[in-house]
Amino acid sequence: MRLHFKALLIAIFFLCNINSQGQCVLALKHNEIDKSRFYKGSEIHFLLANFWYDGIIDSLNQNYFFLGEVPVPIKEIQAIKIYRKGLNYLATGGMLIAGGVFLFAIDGINDALSNGKNGISTSAVVLSTSAIVVGLVMLPFNSRVFKMNEKNKLVMICL
Repeated sequence: MRLHFKALLIAIFFLCNINSQGQCVLALKHNEIDKSRFYKGSEIHFLLANFWYDGIIDSLNQNYFFLGEVPVPIKEIQAIKIYRKGLNYLATGGMLIAGGVFLFAIDGINDALSNGKNGISTSAVVLSTSAIVVGLVMLPFNSRVFKMNEKNKLVMICL
């Protein structure tokens, strides 16, 4: 009885294994170190023929990945843009800018309501200007572009 059960399990395993496909992964390597991996369903931003494109990867094979029904040749990609995930510079920078504008507006409204008796405080101007400047400086650091060359390579790994 136990022998039949093991044989049945082995047969099911081999039949499932025959029908399954290996998964391909598109890896961005910088100096032979993986910087990012793109799977089916991953969002990708890339430069192709001097135009930036982005989309969700629908499928991958050895030479192409597909955005919808459109095949994108891996060899012709000029650059990949990777967005930072840890500290979101775009959201943090935007919030700092909004906070600086809000602080300046509150101080201006306070001055207007007091008919100019309070005046706009120097500390509010310095703090709001600092927040706006720091927020504007953070915005360009939201992403990093990897140009394809001898250091940066896209490699398809099919398992």
